Amino acid sequence: MDLFTASLILFILSFLVYIYQKKQTEFFDKSGVPYVSPIPLLGNMAPVVFRRVFLGNHICDAYNRFGHLKYFGLFNLTMPVYAIRDPELIKSIAVTNFDHFTDHRNFADKNVDPTTGFTLFGLLGDHWREIRKVMTPAFNASKVKTMSKIIIDCADRYAEFLATQSKDGRVYDLSDIFSRYINDVMATCTLGLTVDSLRDMENELYLCSKKMTFWSGAATLALLLGGKHSRLMKLLGLPLFSEKVRSTFKKFINEAVVMRDEKGIHRPDMLQMIMDWRDEHGNRMTIDQITGLTIDVYLGAFDTTLNLICFAAHEIAVNPEIQAKLLSEIEQVNRKTNGVPTYESFNEMPYMDAVLDEVNRMYIGSPFTDRVCVKEFELPPAGPDLKRIRLNPGDVVWFLPSSMHQDPNYYPEPMKCKPERFLNQEVSGSYYLPFGIGPRMCIASKFAMMMVKIMMFDLLRRCTLEPSSETMIPIIFNITSAVAMPRDGFWLNIKTRKANDDVNKALNVDVDKALNGNVDKPSKGTVTTKCPKSSKSVDI
Repeated sequence: MDLFTASLILFILSFLVYIYQKKQTEFFDKSGVPYVSPIPLLGNMAPVVFRRVFLGNHICDAYNRFGHLKYFGLFNLTMPVYAIRDPELIKSIAVTNFDHFTDHRNFADKNVDPTTGFTLFGLLGDHWREIRKVMTPAFNASKVKTMSKIIIDCADRYAEFLATQSKDGRVYDLSDIFSRYINDVMATCTLGLTVDSLRDMENELYLCSKKMTFWSGAATLALLLGGKHSRLMKLLGLPLFSEKVRSTFKKFINEAVVMRDEKGIHRPDMLQMIMDWRDEHGNRMTIDQITGLTIDVYLGAFDTTLNLICFAAHEIAVNPEIQAKLLSEIEQVNRKTNGVPTYESFNEMPYMDAVLDEVNRMYIGSPFTDRVCVKEFELPPAGPDLKRIRLNPGDVVWFLPSSMHQDPNYYPEPMKCKPERFLNQEVSGSYYLPFGIGPRMCIASKFAMMMVKIMMFDLLRRCTLEPSSETMIPIIFNITSAVAMPRDGFWLNIKTRKANDDVNKALNVDVDKALNGNVDKPSKGTVTTKCPKSSKSVDI
């Protein structure tokens, strides 16, 4: 190739890139919405794609750049997004004007992937409404109360195992232990399967669930590409879940469905509710679709619960005054129930609730959640001297809960674990969104919270949690993960409490001091995972 030809090709390519870039930025230029300048094809996600920064910190940095605005523009690869910062505007979109924003952008195309393309998260419009009505009762208060007996038995087994193994203190990566516990509970409560992941450590369902939950870099890219690029994802070998995971989960679902159909078995669980709807509507639902709905709920509860329970254990371990207060409350419940706690008693633990709420604030799993405009809608001006913006069907808005949860305007000392925020009613629901907001919020949040609460109760009444030399303080997030997970695992030291230990002796903590917040913390300090300031972050 001669110099002239090479120069001509380079000129043409440069011109095409220029035209593409100009067309991309015109989306926000025409409306006057301030935005983060993109680069061709990768938009604002180049540092995430090339694994230079954790997705949540990256988005939080953009959030901090536009602190004076209600919303700003962002490019998720080639897709322009309105990133909403204002809590009242979020409420207006997700609740008050929900009929204009009924849909999510699906992460898979059901025509390309009939299993993961058919999820409650990704269903649209009236179809979503119909299926949600079927599935929501599976996790209402009455069902959670019934399932609490199963959860109590499973948590007791796991807590007893840890206490037996930790008489002289032992260091664990709790993400492994807790993921097994959650898998066993989910298998029984949603699928009617009996699984013991402590005895059968390599059981297929656990391995499958683990692969679904511990998100890889490829899964992060798949999430960013979304259903709009499902065929490209398939061509590149970037499915949200591997074929092995999907086929294994489908096998379990199919076996359970066939057995119930052939033997007339009827169980009060989520799978049965889906099957009942199928029967009432003339077998309109295929096994792929049943599998997709089940994966959606299984993964949602699994991922949310694992994230919460691991970070809760971490914060309890590095904050002994919080652990002392929790133990005091646990002792009170133990005495009141003669050591046999009930569903009602778990719902009467205000400090436990406050601790879990605070951990949910600090470490929400997903850095964003979206809504797709389905009817024209007018946004108020993003800031002073800016004009109103008309959204058209297909336009996408993002809510940034993890960024809001770290905003000192809403949460003074946001990186400090302060459960008292929730005891003193300092927190408004408009800027606290651990499970989403509006009709599209998570249907299994009560179930997830109960799983965590019961496990922490059973574990703490038997053992104390302490940082070990392997505990990461401060936590550094795994940059290859789509959700908030530490780079090196959740390593903590667990030590069995003696039978006659009271709360004070178990932790060597003065409870009076603890109640006043005057207990010394571990020498390494508490966890700090503050969003990076713009001046120190990787450029978007």
